[in-house]
Amino acid sequence: TSGYSSRKQSSNHNTILVNGMGQMAPGRPEGGVWTQPATGDHDMTQMAVITAFKDAGDVMVVEGEAAGSYLANRTRPALDRFRRMLVWVKGSYILILDDIRAPQEAEITWLVQGPKLTEVDATTGKYRLSKGDANCGFRFLPSQPMAQEIAESTADTKGKSLGWQQLQASATTASLGVVSIYDPWHVPELDVKVQRDGPDGATITVSAK
Repeated sequence: TSGYSSRKQSSNHNTILVNGMGQMAPGRPEGGVWTQPATGDHDMTQMAVITAFKDAGDVMVVEGEAAGSYLANRTRPALDRFRRMLVWVKGSYILILDDIRAPQEAEITWLVQGPKLTEVDATTGKYRLSKGDANCGFRFLPSQPMAQEIAESTADTKGKSLGWQQLQASATTASLGVVSIYDPWHVPELDVKVQRDGPDGATITVSAK
């Protein structure tokens, strides 16, 4: 967006919160002007890392690990894992897979936002992001029930709210998987099915007309 946020915080972005708080570096509470440098001898290069990358032309896959950005404090545990994989299939769909784990139960809030967010069918996790004449439908499939609410995003430009809408999906858990699929190319009858194969695996099937 144009301008700069006056209050840099994870709730401004398409990421997750743990007990209402987002990513932070040691000695740098969330919501300040700067997130770096960390205090002490903490290695900020371990806060978020790329774990896998594959460019196959019409299909591109990138995976990252950001548990190191979710530190423990008096009100939340540190995450053991926040692995996000993004699969981009040219002219077809974008698939995002999230694997979130904590050593004990915490409130995990999953966020996605845009200038306008419309509920299509919350019972099946279907929503639509739009800006002017452009729109992108998406479907959100968590591994367990989550409370879902459309609220105003905290995203700002130089202290002025952007007025964006944000899906806030929350559950209290120690382990959460989220599959979300995005349809910017308006593929007819694009759908996704998830078959859980135990705590560490799943079969994900994408289909279209």
